[in-house]
Amino acid sequence: MNRIRQLSQFRFTAGWLLLALVTLLPGATVSANSTCETHLPDDIWAADYHSGTQCTVVGAGGIASPEVVAAGVIRAVDVWGFVAHPFKLCFRQRGIIKFVDATTSPRVATTIPYIYDSHNVLTCAAVDRQGTVVLAPGDPPESPAGAQPAARPGPPPVTRSTAPVRVSVPRVAPPAPPAPVDIADARTLTNCEMVIVADMLRFRRTPGGVALYMIPYGTTVEVSRQAGNWFEALYRGRLGWVSGEWVGVDDGECG
Repeated sequence: MNRIRQLSQFRFTAGWLLLALVTLLPGATVSANSTCETHLPDDIWAADYHSGTQCTVVGAGGIASPEVVAAGVIRAVDVWGFVAHPFKLCFRQRGIIKFVDATTSPRVATTIPYIYDSHNVLTCAAVDRQGTVVLAPGDPPESPAGAQPAARPGPPPVTRSTAPVRVSVPRVAPPAPPAPVDIADARTLTNCEMVIVADMLRFRRTPGGVALYMIPYGTTVEVSRQAGNWFEALYRGRLGWVSGEWVGVDDGECG
């Protein structure tokens, strides 16, 4: 039994070492899609993450810090997997950001440097390691984009740099889409291609429903049906829906 357990632990460690080695090689890519792209709701936005970085929305029960939970939780995201470099995580609400560090034992909770953008109502922080990012009640100061935060408190891991992380407000994302519509009477379109004109547009399972992917600006998609101001499109080999406010006719008659 001990030998089986040791073999299992060896395979687990070897797998992570191989993933890290392949990821750090020049030109190497990881084919798996990050859940930071596919599993975040409309009021949480991530950018500049590695394809091996994973994000899971959690409630108070998923936060390993009683004091953070006692202070109040608006939203929380657990960051896990392979965090190769700092990435932006933004909440479309006002508050302060706390971080429960999963790389320390016991886990240490701190208030990390963040920026509040009152114009776009985004509270953003740079996340550079595994842990739980918590948006807590509070009145954040308005900081200029690119402000240099102070170094995070607490003893860092021996191999980790203590240099402060530069935080910047991300590019403006499109506003919330219109309410969902009934697709029973959707109109069939033929010979229709459309181009994405938003910075990053959510590709949804149903009109106004769960986001499956984020489609980059300038991407051309084949469109097959229209329901209200929603269009059914083909992207990454599957059908989904995009808001008509953020697409334009690229080719064809769309009749």
